[in-house]
Amino acid sequence: MLNQLRVLFALVVVLIPVRHSQAQANQTGGDSLRIVAGEDIPWRRTQGGFDIAITDGNPATPGSVFTMMLRLPDGVWINPHWHNTAERILVVEGIALIGDGRKVDEAVVRSLGPGSVVVIPAERVHYAGGRGQTILMVYGVGPFRTTFVDQSTP
Repeated sequence: MLNQLRVLFALVVVLIPVRHSQAQANQTGGDSLRIVAGEDIPWRRTQGGFDIAITDGNPATPGSVFTMMLRLPDGVWINPHWHNTAERILVVEGIALIGDGRKVDEAVVRSLGPGSVVVIPAERVHYAGGRGQTILMVYGVGPFRTTFVDQSTP
């Protein structure tokens, strides 16, 4: 299950082109007001059992400021990995479990509630999970790539 999560997260963030949803179709750029209501978030279920939605921009496009949402069920972990650019996370709902290092260690994670902000520098190895249903807003600038510490993950 954890290997599936690693593969799916990498594929969704790095390889799969952003699918045009109603939220993305409404993006006109410039000075236009952009609103994505909670009920309009374009969630997609992954085979790993968590949901992902790109609500603005494209993580794969150079210079694109993007917003991505992750909805993690209780106990789901995203294994140790790093990104080529800084990652900024806002905890929207639930309890985010954020750890630093090359191995998941639940004894040393930080438990962060709604409203908490995490800034992870480029190339910093980290991992994340959730207690209860946890919703995270991830934002950054593309191209945003994920590399897992376990190199057996394609």
